[in-house]
Amino acid sequence: MNAIYIRTSSAEQVETRQLDHLIARMGDAPYRVYEDLGVSGTIPFEDRPAAARLLSAIESGKITSCFFHELSRCGRNTVNILLTLNRMAELGCQVIIEKENIKLLGPDGEIHPTSQLTLSILSAVSELERSQLRSRQKEGIAIARKDPTKYTGRQKGTKESIHTFMEKSRSKKIAKMLADGFRISHIAKILSVSPITIRKVKKLTASA
Repeated sequence: MNAIYIRTSSAEQVETRQLDHLIARMGDAPYRVYEDLGVSGTIPFEDRPAAARLLSAIESGKITSCFFHELSRCGRNTVNILLTLNRMAELGCQVIIEKENIKLLGPDGEIHPTSQLTLSILSAVSELERSQLRSRQKEGIAIARKDPTKYTGRQKGTKESIHTFMEKSRSKKIAKMLADGFRISHIAKILSVSPITIRKVKKLTASA
């Protein structure tokens, strides 16, 4: 069976167009969609809930082909991407990455040398781009903080109200995951938030 893997960095982010395109590729072939919604790209592939289920299905032989929209969805960084795809290849799972037009396995079931080289280069470039973006964001915030009229973040020394805190999208996600039975350590990994923040939401939810 074919699998489609989708990851979005926020629960509100929608990748309907990308998903529809991949589903169209399936034609009449059976497929299953694995979606990690609201999961940060900084989480290693194997630690994402849906991705972990996907790997388990590949190991059991239920999934023999996996489609990704782009290479960056395959892991946290260059090393994690390569480890993930090599693991899938060793299990005999064909990997198709649409945006970069990569088909991992050759006719002999082995990773094609050209595909391996392309993966290494593209994943390294993708990681560099993400690193540069984070750096620019930090620089932008640092510059904006010097001008109070431009920086909208909470000023140092001010206190955020409980209502404002609980109305944040992040707090609502935490509250839902706590209600669904997720452990604090798992929520921290999935949402990339500190255990302190999660415990605060838990305490405020319990007292509501």
